[in-house]
Formats: sequence, C-alpha cells, structure tokens
Amino acid sequence: RAPTLHRLGIQAFEPVLVPGKALKLHPLACKAFNADFDGDQMAIHVPLTQAAQMECWTLMLSARNLLDPANGNTIVAPSQDMVLGIYYMTSIKPNAKGTGKFFSSADEVRLAASSGAIEWQAEIKVHKNILNKCVNNDKEPDSKYILTSAGRMAFNESMPDEVDFYNEQLGDKKLKKMIESVYHNEQTSDKRIKSLIEEKYQFETFDAETLDKVIEDASLRKQIDKIYNRETPLEEYKLRKILPSLYAIDRGWLTIQMLDAIKACGYKNATFYGATLSMDDILVPEEKEAMVAEANKEVEKIVGQWNSGAITADERYNKSVTVWENTNEKLTNLMMDNLAKHKDGFNTIYMMATSGARGSKKQISQLAAMRGLMQKPNGDIIELPIRANFKEGLSVIEFFISTNGARKGLSDTALKTADAGYMTRRLVDVAQDVVVNEEDCGTINGIDYSAIKDGDTVTVPLAKRIAGHYTIERVIDPVSGELLCDVNQYIDESLAEKIDKAGVEKVKLRTVLTCESKHGICVKCYGKDLARNKIVEIGEAVGTIAAQSIGQPGTQLTLRTFHTGGAAEGGQKDNHIAMKYDVYIKSLEGTHVVAKNGDWLFTRRGSMIVTKLFKSYAFDSSDEVLVEDGAYVRKDNPILKHKGQEVLASDSGRIIIRDNVVYLTSNDQKVEISNGSTVYAKFTEASCIAKAGEPVGEFDPYSEPIIAEVSGYIHYEDIIDGVTLETKTDIQTGAVERRISDLHLDVKQPRIIITDEDGNELGSYHMPVGAILSNDIKDKGKVEAGTTLAKMAKDAAKANDITLGLPRVSELFEARKPKNPAVIAKITGTVKFDKIVKGKRTVIVVDEYGKEHSHLVPMVKRLLVRDGDKVEAGEKLCDGAVDAHDVLSVLGEDRLQNFLMDEIQSVYRAQGVDINDKHIGTIIRQMLKKVEIIKVGDTRFIYGQQVDKYTFREENDRVVAEGGQPAVACPMFQGITKAALAADSFISACSFQETTRVLTNAAIAGSVDNLHGLKENIIIGHRIPAGTGIRQYNNVKLSDNSSADLDAKVKEILEQRMLEMKEAEEAAVVPAMDSASDED
Repeated sequence: RAPTLHRLGIQAFEPVLVPGKALKLHPLACKAFNADFDGDQMAIHVPLTQAAQMECWTLMLSARNLLDPANGNTIVAPSQDMVLGIYYMTSIKPNAKGTGKFFSSADEVRLAASSGAIEWQAEIKVHKNILNKCVNNDKEPDSKYILTSAGRMAFNESMPDEVDFYNEQLGDKKLKKMIESVYHNEQTSDKRIKSLIEEKYQFETFDAETLDKVIEDASLRKQIDKIYNRETPLEEYKLRKILPSLYAIDRGWLTIQMLDAIKACGYKNATFYGATLSMDDILVPEEKEAMVAEANKEVEKIVGQWNSGAITADERYNKSVTVWENTNEKLTNLMMDNLAKHKDGFNTIYMMATSGARGSKKQISQLAAMRGLMQKPNGDIIELPIRANFKEGLSVIEFFISTNGARKGLSDTALKTADAGYMTRRLVDVAQDVVVNEEDCGTINGIDYSAIKDGDTVTVPLAKRIAGHYTIERVIDPVSGELLCDVNQYIDESLAEKIDKAGVEKVKLRTVLTCESKHGICVKCYGKDLARNKIVEIGEAVGTIAAQSIGQPGTQLTLRTFHTGGAAEGGQKDNHIAMKYDVYIKSLEGTHVVAKNGDWLFTRRGSMIVTKLFKSYAFDSSDEVLVEDGAYVRKDNPILKHKGQEVLASDSGRIIIRDNVVYLTSNDQKVEISNGSTVYAKFTEASCIAKAGEPVGEFDPYSEPIIAEVSGYIHYEDIIDGVTLETKTDIQTGAVERRISDLHLDVKQPRIIITDEDGNELGSYHMPVGAILSNDIKDKGKVEAGTTLAKMAKDAAKANDITLGLPRVSELFEARKPKNPAVIAKITGTVKFDKIVKGKRTVIVVDEYGKEHSHLVPMVKRLLVRDGDKVEAGEKLCDGAVDAHDVLSVLGEDRLQNFLMDEIQSVYRAQGVDINDKHIGTIIRQMLKKVEIIKVGDTRFIYGQQVDKYTFREENDRVVAEGGQPAVACPMFQGITKAALAADSFISACSFQETTRVLTNAAIAGSVDNLHGLKENIIIGHRIPAGTGIRQYNNVKLSDNSSADLDAKVKEILEQRMLEMKEAEEAAVVPAMDSASDED
C-alpha cells in the first residue's frame, strides 16, 4: 500500500480467490499498512522467479512479520470492532441473570448461556479442573473454584490450548499485553524445549525418526508439558504439529493461531452485541451548570484583581486559563464516572472509549461535558472557553471560534506530510550504506545504560533498555559480588531481568555509536534485530531500517494534530511542591532567607536531596539490628530481629538508621526548587519525612520573582523613568504598573543596589527587560531580606502540538542553529557580571583557579543566572534552546551523542511514540563520521581537510609506525543533508541533491566510486550488497553431506575410465575399430 513508509508497507500473502473486484485484506495486517476500509488502494505484485518466491515465503510473509522493526513490540493487534466484541464478551454485568451459579463442566456453561438460562456476562463459579489451562495471574491460587463468566470461558475456549486462561476484562491494551506475553513465552519456551531434545538426542536434522523417539519418551513429554504450564498432558497429534514447527525458519506459530482466533472471536461477538449509539447514551452531568457558574465567578474575581492593578495582564490570562482547564478536567472526570455507572457500565460510548476501540475521554468530553478552550490561528489559547458541548449545541460565536481549530488541523496535515516525507528521504540517504557486515569490530568503547526515570518513577526499566545488547564490561552483583554477565556476552530477556532484579544501577554496553567497523556496523555492536527478535544477521540493511523507523512516525504525528478539533491542551500548573510517594528528605541546598515563622524562602534556584521511602521499621533496645547504616540490602533479606523473629526487607534498597528507626530507601535524587519557593519550617530540619502528596512548600507558577537577600537601603542605578522604566496607569482602575523597557538597554544596565547605612554595597540585582517592579519598592527606601523587588511573568503556555515536534527533530538532525540559541557556560565556576559590549552583556565565569572566561549574552535575553551563582559547564546562562554545536565544543563528543539522543527521544516520547535507541544512534553515528584536521604532523593531510574517522586513524597508524608525527583532528558534527552529500559515493550523493555540483566536484577531484552502498548499486543495476546480495555470500560453495563432493566424484569416474583403458590396451587382441569407439 502506498505510501510505504516502512518495510511493513510491503508484505507477502497466500492468494485466496474472491468474487468481485475488491481486494480483501486481513484486518490484523492493517496497522502495519496503515490501511483502513474507506476506499484505500493497494497494489498486487506477483513474485515470478523461484528466488523471488523463496524470499517472499521466508522474509516477507505476513505471518513472519509480527513485530515492529522500530521497537520490537508486536505490530499485529486487534483494533476497533474486534476489541469492542472481546471487551463486551469479557465484561461482567452486576446482578445479571444467573449470577452466582455453580457449573461442573464447560459444556454445561455453553448450553446454559446459549439457551438463555444465564446471561453471557453473569458472574458464575466454575471448578478450575474443567478449564484445562493455567489461570493467568490467578487472584486466588489456593481456591478450587474460579469466579468467571460464560463470555470469558467462550473467549478462552476459542484460544489455542497452550495459552493461559485470561480471567479479566480485556481492552486493547490488555489484549496487546496478552499477545506480547504469549509471543515472548513461546520464544523462550521453544528455546528450552529445543535444548532439551538436542541434549538427549544429538541429531543433524530433525526428522520423522527423531519425532517418533521424542513422542515415545514419557519423561521428556512430562518436561515439555511442564514448560507449557499444562495441567493435562499434550496429545500426540498436537506434539506432531508443534515439534517440527520449532525447527521451522521462524517460529511464531502459536501467536499466529491465537491472533486469528482473537480476530474471529472479536468480530463474532461485536456482531452478537450489536452496539448502537443514541442521544440518550450521551449523559451531560447535572452539576455542569453549577460548576460553570462557579468558574465564571472565579474568573470575574481574577479580572477584578487585574482591574485593581494587583496582577498583570499576563497573570490574569494565565490564571483564567488555568481555572477553565481545571473546571474542564473536573467536569470530564464527573462525566466519565456517570457514564461508568450508566447501564451497569454497558453504556456504548463508554465501552468504546474504555476498551480502546474508538474515541477518547477527551472526545466524549466534547460531546457531553464542554468543548473547552480553543486556539487562535497563531496557536495562542483563547481566554474564554466554549462552555457548551455538542449535545447541547454551540451558539453562533462558539461555532465560529471552533472553525479556527478545524482549519488549522487540516492545513497542518497537508503541509506537514510533505515535511515528514522529505525528512524520511534525507534520513534514508544518509544511512542507506549502513549494513551489518562483520561479526565483531573489536572496539573497547561502550556506553552506560541505566533505567529512565521521571523523578523517581521508572518510566523505562533497566531490563528493557539492556536486553538485546552485548556487554563491554563485566556485570557484577552489587551485593554478593558474583559475576552475572561476562564481557562480550549477549543479554537476552531472562538475563536482563536477572541483572535488574540484582539491583545493578548501570550496565556498560556495546552500541552502534561506539562501533568501529570501517563500512557499516558489526553484529556485536548492533545486537538484537528488533523485527525478528534474535541477534542480527550479517547483511541486514540496518541503516535503511533506522531511517524508516524514525521517518514513519513523523508522518503519523503530523497527521494527529486535527483529531481533537483544535481543542487546546495545556499542562496544569500546581503551586505547591509535593512528592508522589513518601520520601526521606536528606538535605536542602541553595541560597535562602529564613522567615520569622522558620520557613525558608529561596532567593535563587535551590535543590532538595530526597530518597523514596519504601518502608520504615521502628526498633527498641531488645531488638537486634542486622544491617549497617548506608548498607545495600536485597529484597527478602533480614533487616532486624524482633522477639527472635527476622523482619525481612520489602524491597531492595539502601538503609538509613536514625533515632531508633531503620528506613529502607531508594537512591538519592535531586528535586529542583525554583527561585522564589517557600519550604515550610518543619521540612528544613535534617532527616525528616514527607508523606505522599503532602505539600513541602509552595511557589508562584506564573511569575519568577527577584528577591532581596539582605536588608538595607535601596538605590536605583540606571532605572530612569521614561528611559529604562515605563510607567503605565490603567485608565479604568488607576493602578500603576512600572516595567523595565528595552529602549536604551545598549548603554544602560538597570540595577537595584542594596546598601548599608554608610552606602557600602551589600547586594546588587540586575533588572531584566519586562521585569515589573513591586509597588512598595522606592528609590532610597528601606527593604527587609526576603522582600520581592520585582517579578517576571512566565510565558503563557502555548498548546502542545507536534508542530513544535517535527521541526525540532529536523533541526537536530540537520545540526542547525536554533532560532534563539541559549549561551552555555564554557566551564564550571562562579558567575559575575561585567560591562556591556556592543549591545551584549558580558557574563564572566570564574573557574576554581581564578581564571576568567567571558560569555556575551544579548541584552534581549532573560538571564537564568545571577551574580554569585555557581554554574556547571554546559549549563544555560540565558533562556533559549541549546545549540548542539556548543555541546560538542564545551562537553565533547560523548555528551553530544547523549544530548541528541535525549532531545530527539523526548519529542517522540511526548507523542507516545516508541523508537529504539539503536535506530537514532545509527543516524547520529553517520552525522559524526568525519573529523577536521587541525595539526597536520607528517601525514598526507592538509590543514582544515575533512576526512573520515577511519581514514584518519589508518593514516596516523601508518605514520606512527614509520616513526613520524601523527595528525591531530577535532570531531565534526554534520547535518544529515550535508553528511549525505559528503558521502564516499558520488553516485549516491548526486542522486540525492545538487546533482551538477556533486558531479563537477567529483570530476575535478577524479573520484572513484567503489559501489559500497545500496543506492549506487541500484542506480548502476547491480544487486544491492545487503541481504542475500552481500559480497560474503557470493562465493559460498554448496556441498551435500550425504554424497561425496562433486569434484571427487568426477575424479573417481575418470580414474575408473583410465583403468578400463589400461586393461583394454593390455588385452590388445581386440580389433582397432573397437578400441577407437571405446576411447570415444
């Protein structure tokens, strides 16, 4: 199906003849093709030659492509009707006909349900023995009975026997989980069964004879049953089907059977359910009117504050938007609760949304709650929301506001599809020649991997990140010190789990970024082929796969903007600091003023070191503590002896012992405390505990204050009314707003200086553009420490649209300078300010040796640091996006790779797209392929020449071996377009862009194209050097083990002939005529 955005857009199927001219496609293959049945066109190609058919069978068959090459998750998953049917079937209806009945056989249940004696959704009790399967995560493993329904039994009966009994309500997420677990269990159980058979019977090929032996072997069959978790033994005919398929090319047999069963069951039950929608299913909450009125009152109050001059226009806008966002959120939750209770949870709209068949909470909220805030064409949120919903109907003005969002969605789609397509093309061009072409490149470099955390909640566990890679260093158990994994060992799923459970923090792995193969990548650095769930094979075109995996969701994301109909999404802003779980607060760091009540007011950015609290164990003098302070304990290990009994650890973690309490904690983490935050007095003491959700402090989410850190007298410097200070008086309210203007900032630097009585300076505060001076701050006036001198309004939140996303990804891949780049600190040290040079502020960072490093920051930028702040190298000094080139020059190549990886992944993760790091790594590697010569030494290079890393290394090795001086180079960071045009192959480069220029330069330089990549070979008409066409496979000799080698056979026949001739000559009585014919 066009467009083929990734390789799953082309798949092979066995043909089934159907009447009519329409094409029929298996519903589960639709997701991979991104097809739907509203008039999509597809093209059929018929593989003619033997080789083409073979490749279709082994590589392209739809049943062999169950996994998404981008992330290794299953891409075949039921959707829409199928999900709704299964969700309906596996739901339980309270007080349905037949609830609480006992049944002793599956046939009885089927009979009762189909005759109408009980409802399919009634909760019934069944003996576990009749299920003939293990129950998946059984809530009551000790009970003989199981609470289930006729519908759930019917669903599980339609599944293959080897699949567990799933006794839960199955929506799209749970079905996907079920498919993944069956697929992975099947893969691991297959490995175990294969190794069992191979250990017992050594054989070359698995033939009928071996199969008979296995089937006659009772003890082996018992072991196989145990692996498949079966209560009753597998029948012989099933074994005869399963075992040979273990030795087929690619095994996913059970999963495929299950998928087809899910499809059939889903459609059948969706038809049986006959879902219908009516207006009465859309329930508008009765409390809506009151809630909207309440919100209106709040907004009026906010407008009142603005009128009286207490808050600025920006603050008013932010606050009222927040009020409406919160109201909408509350209303939506209320509406969902009402829908869940309606018809005992069998409300059709509710079922469609919760099962994941179609629609979302947000869309239903537009139908039944309120449409909410909308966007202007420029992306700003309109302050007044649409209070009506579609059921009540919109007024004319509301309808008119809605059109903005609708048009924006459609035009975005049209423009962005082209952008995403072009990005894919550039990615393919830069990475097309990356093919797996050797077993091991012999590198000694690797990258540390650890779990990805958001605060202390693990978003991606360590096991998931390290599975499918090779190690570069040994992995040692942190507690027992035993070797978990050796150097250059492959980490499969089970080993990854084991390493994660042992409490290992980080593992150093081989990755594509550190691979040192000259052309392409080696097997050990790449690791697992995600689409096949096994180690990658030599010849896999991993560059193209990487480009497709990154490019394909680009198009998807851009197409996703208009589904909400332009309804605005904004993040909620809380005004208090609280943790999601109990924490132990270790320390508070940062400049602060202590208030009279003991609260700490932070006058600059600070931080709080906290650690998640798993459990605390109080003890007294009679108890024996078995662990030391600061020790690491494993889960279920003893912590203390209480009345002779050991108390075991609930989790693995670190021990802190304070005041007769043993605390079991996680790792330390740093919580940022923003400028102007207050931390309550009770949490400022050492070693205190904050409960989950308990406010530790508070801050103003809408503005950033500048606070006096010392008490004294105020002196204005360069704050001149009408020059650097503009005073606005609100006509309606008479309120005065004093704001720092940007008119004369190239010469003046507005500051507020605080002095003692004798005029000695105690502290100085730069006033940035847009700062609003507090009304009680007057020149020559007195001020107390902790008083707010001025406020900066934070920018109003623009709605999150991937429109920010795609250009951002493109910007990173193209190595472009961002529109307004931030200036980053070149070195770690302390900040101080100097004079203005050419309209730019000079920010000096003094390192620990007292050396000064100056940075020029444009006056219009808002500084993020103040006089006397400590900064780390690479930290932003002013607002703006970080430029990747700066990261390279300040922090080096490794940090640049991490920076790019994190930035690109964050855009995709925000949109819920999962792309494996190795794909992005493959592209980044191509961008960092070249170095620039800065010292020539005795090499053949010239100054400023850009050469490939490997050429550089080889030349240096040659010169050093001859006793010469090697060259010195610095790494280069090229955008993907530039890297593609600078490729070794001029044929590939000229077919990409700027054909004339590339060819002219190649002709002048007398370049030679060695035809290493895929593109140049296609253009010339050769087979591509990937897959079966890779050069290593060209000189493969085929020999048959059973018969002798063909050459030997020919030799044997010739020798036989010679003997015969000899004998004939010896018996030379024969007439001459005969001998002539014999020689013939």
